[in-house]
Amino acid sequence: MKITKGNNFAMKSSQQNSRQVVAVGNSQITSLPFLVPQNKRSQVKIWAIGNGVSCPKSLAKTNHNDNSEKEVAINPVQAINYFVASSNGDIEEILSCVMKLKQVNPCLKIVIADSEEFPRFLGAPPGVDLVIPVSREQSLAATGLLANKAGFLSGPSGGKALCSSALIANHVQDHSTIMTAITNLNHQLLEQLNI
Repeated sequence: MKITKGNNFAMKSSQQNSRQVVAVGNSQITSLPFLVPQNKRSQVKIWAIGNGVSCPKSLAKTNHNDNSEKEVAINPVQAINYFVASSNGDIEEILSCVMKLKQVNPCLKIVIADSEEFPRFLGAPPGVDLVIPVSREQSLAATGLLANKAGFLSGPSGGKALCSSALIANHVQDHSTIMTAITNLNHQLLEQLNI
């Protein structure tokens, strides 16, 4: 990874089947176009990030002869309009991460996907713009879709966040980029984005 002027990150991307994979810092983020309604795919993008997903070897090395990879310099946090994460995990750590994200990008809309059956938040805590209740069935359907379409396994955290991201993508009116945490929101996850 190269850090350039203005805290931009050099990222390498490649196409894998119908989704794009981008290496950012020590992590890999993957586009999930199947969560966006067909008529909105040109203006709304959903990206997923999670723990334990390492950068593929094809992205870890710079290969100037391969036309399937390209380097793009962007500031990943400024490029995100929505950050969606589950309420699973340590609540204090989740709220600490929310504050850290808001410090980096005050305009970022942070959405927490909470359990409909056993909610952890009765309202939106400081820094959180929206709490979306997600049922167990919706979460299971989303994890099944992720496994089927993208080949990733995720638990309830990812399922709730994916379901909420799809809901946002369906209702958003402007060009938007949605980052979805398919694992618990914690400091380790933010470190992967160099936050």
